[in-house]
Amino acid sequence: MYAMITDESVHALVDIFYRHIRADEKLAPIFDAAIGTTDEEWAPHLERITKFWSGVMLGTKDYDGKPLQAHKELPAFDPGLFSRWLALFANAAIETHEVVPATAFIRKAVSIADMMVRDLFGRGLEMPAMPKLPDSMAHYRTTPPFKTDTIPVALRRAHRTAVGVYGRIVVSQGRLLYTIGKEQCHILTPDNAGVIEPEAFHFVTPLDDAAFTVEFYKDPLSLSKGASSS
Repeated sequence: MYAMITDESVHALVDIFYRHIRADEKLAPIFDAAIGTTDEEWAPHLERITKFWSGVMLGTKDYDGKPLQAHKELPAFDPGLFSRWLALFANAAIETHEVVPATAFIRKAVSIADMMVRDLFGRGLEMPAMPKLPDSMAHYRTTPPFKTDTIPVALRRAHRTAVGVYGRIVVSQGRLLYTIGKEQCHILTPDNAGVIEPEAFHFVTPLDDAAFTVEFYKDPLSLSKGASSS
């Protein structure tokens, strides 16, 4: 786990990120069609992207490609897949780096993804449908407010709620990137709460000066049983 961003840490992140990409059922076909399917075909791409991220994060000058043009030359693809791309990148960031450098990587990835979607499709990032909180669930607890500098590390790394427990992330200020598994990301704002399904791995990353609480919900019957047995 890297405590700061270095050439070595960038290489580690890129390596894990593209392992995720090549194993992903929706993204792998797009990348394989453009790059190839063998390690030998992928090696130049990995080297090029490592140089790109070193330039972005460390200011090195080795990268000389044109990433936007490269994406424009791809066959048509669903812009919603950028959410999946972000989820895989965010997971790679937290798998390889401690919270502060991981956050720096994730914030830059969100910015790059948004810029690319706007240039390629003429609109902002398109997020998938948020999971639903069933009407039958009853609220039983709310966390104290968290701010960017007080978010517990456990919430910024992949974790999950217990069996039968739903969560609702309510943002009062700023923006959070809410990553669910390796499949999807959502940008949460005061107008867009996040729903956590039972046992779903997830984590949050503050994209700016954010503040939020987490509400927890259970089936009312389980709450009444707990009360009667206490």
